[in-house]
Amino acid sequence: MEDALEEGGAVFYLTDITDRKRRKKRLREQNERLERQNDLFERAQEIASVGAWEYDVQSDEMIMTDEAYRIGGLETGAEMTRERGISFYHPEDQPVIRRAIARAIEKGEPYDLELRLVTADGENRWVRTRGEPQRMAENSEDENYRAKNYEAEHSEGEVARLRGTIQDITARKERERKLQKLKSRYQTLADNFPDGAVYLFDRDLTHRLAGGQELSKVGLSAEEVVGKTLHGLFPDEIADRQVQFYRQALDGEKSVFEDTYQGQRYRVQTLPVREEGGEVTAGMAVARNITDQWRQRKN
Repeated sequence: MEDALEEGGAVFYLTDITDRKRRKKRLREQNERLERQNDLFERAQEIASVGAWEYDVQSDEMIMTDEAYRIGGLETGAEMTRERGISFYHPEDQPVIRRAIARAIEKGEPYDLELRLVTADGENRWVRTRGEPQRMAENSEDENYRAKNYEAEHSEGEVARLRGTIQDITARKERERKLQKLKSRYQTLADNFPDGAVYLFDRDLTHRLAGGQELSKVGLSAEEVVGKTLHGLFPDEIADRQVQFYRQALDGEKSVFEDTYQGQRYRVQTLPVREEGGEVTAGMAVARNITDQWRQRKN
């Protein structure tokens, strides 16, 4: 709104710019919020070792986040194409990722794979790579693809691009390798343990090995135990008590306690399992049935 004031031969025009100032303020706040969100996104990717990428099928160009470049040992902004990206995978795994990408583009099938990667500087890593096909709808409003006349060349619903993530899972794979080695070492002991049971658990408190004659007496099998936590096997009252001892084992401490389950009394020892260098890689719980001694003590 403009108002004209005439005074002493001079004309003054007053313009109300309140709305303009408000719009500028909102825009500035939106930009600041977007910058914070982008910064948070980058930090989250770095902490989780997860990078994101998008592949344009028509142009054979790929855009990647900083973390995706870091995982590949590349400088941020390095040019990336489909074949160059595949070339960083281990030679034995290249046919796997090549087939997965082809099926994603040709048939619209997503993929989720764990493969070996050789970085630009020669470091061997394990990665989890996921790809999700993005189809081009008819009369798309996507200006980038309209500018490339993409729709003139592709039919309704054809895959236009792939979007996905790549995550560095090297540390997890190394833990799994060490746990597998431990399982091989203790499997015979667990299978033949008399009057009790043996449990091997990882840092997530998930049982990775179980055995012993006592398992079947309480209605459990090794297959039922493996892959579950205490809370997935026992009542919360028992699980809550024993979790603290499991954690202490992973912190390098030995513990001995007694507990009752299905009318039977057990003496349980939890202890850390160390690799040759002394690092705690897992924990072990050894339970013995002491019901007879317990009843004698009570009497």
